[in-house]
Amino acid sequence: MASSIETTSTTTTLKNNGNTYATVDTNDDVTITNDLAVSGDVGIGTTAPDGKVQISSAALGTTATNSQNLLRLFSPDTSNNTTYRFYNYRVANGSSHTSSEMRYGRHVDATEQGYVGLRDGAVTFGYGTAESMRIDSSGNVLVGTTTLIGDSSRLNISYTYTNSGIGLKSNTASAHNAIMFTNTNGTVGTITTSGSSTAYNTSSDYRLKENVQYEWSATERLKKLKPAQFNFLSDPDNTVDGFLAHEAQEVVPEAVTGVKDEVDDDDKPVMQGIDQSKLVPLLVKTIQELEARIAKLEEDK
Repeated sequence: MASSIETTSTTTTLKNNGNTYATVDTNDDVTITNDLAVSGDVGIGTTAPDGKVQISSAALGTTATNSQNLLRLFSPDTSNNTTYRFYNYRVANGSSHTSSEMRYGRHVDATEQGYVGLRDGAVTFGYGTAESMRIDSSGNVLVGTTTLIGDSSRLNISYTYTNSGIGLKSNTASAHNAIMFTNTNGTVGTITTSGSSTAYNTSSDYRLKENVQYEWSATERLKKLKPAQFNFLSDPDNTVDGFLAHEAQEVVPEAVTGVKDEVDDDDKPVMQGIDQSKLVPLLVKTIQELEARIAKLEEDK
C-alpha cells in the first residue's frame, strides 16, 4: 500500500502501508507515532524554517512569570513523570527581550526543578522559578545576588548570617595551601591549613629581598603612632582600640591602603584600610631598643 494522507473534520493523518506516522489536529498540534525520516527542513509553527528544525511560538505574554513552551522531552519512570523543556520565560513585566530569558529546565510531576537560563547580559541558574546564581557578560559570578558587591568584584556572594559565605574542606590534615594569591610577580600570599590551625601568609622569603638592614631606629617612629579609642558609625555601642588609617600611614605607609579623603568618579568615598600586622616589625624593634637601654642602665649601676 502506498503512502496516503487521510483527512477528517478533526485530523489530518499521514500513513504509509497502513501505518500511521503523524497526525495533525485542528490546533495544528502534530503527533508522531512512528519513526519519521525527513530529508528537508522541518518547520513547526512556521512555513519557512531557517534550518533543519525551526520551532516558532506565539508571542510571550508581557506579565512576569509568563512562559511559553517550545520543546518538551517527557521521561516517565516508576514513581513520577519527569519533563525536560526549553521555554521562554518572562522575568519581569514588559514586552522586550530584555525582560525575558530562554530556559532549559527540569519539571518533576507538579514541581519545577533546576534550570539554566540565557538572557541579555547573563547566564542564570536557579531552582524552581527563582534565580540562585548568574554569570554576567563580564564573567563575574554572582551567588545569591543579581548585582555586584562593590564596584568590580569577580566573585560576589550574598548570604544570610546563619550560613557561611564560603566553605573549604581538604582531603588531608597535612599542611597545605587552601588559597593562593598571585600576580604578575608570582605568588604573593597564601592561606594555609594544617591539622589544627590556619595561617595567613604574605611573601617573605629572603630571596625576594635586597638592601636588608638591621640597624635602624624604631623608637622615635613608634612614638609618632597615635593609638586611639573610637566606635564605628555603623556600630555606635562598641568602643574599640585602633588607629586612624591616614595617621598610621604617615608612620608605616605599607600598613595602610588607599588615600585620605579619596572619592570615586561618582563622588562616593573610597575608604582607607589598615593591616595592623604590618606594625609588628616596628613594635619588635622598639622593644629590642628598650631592652638594650635597660641593659645599659643596669650595667651603669
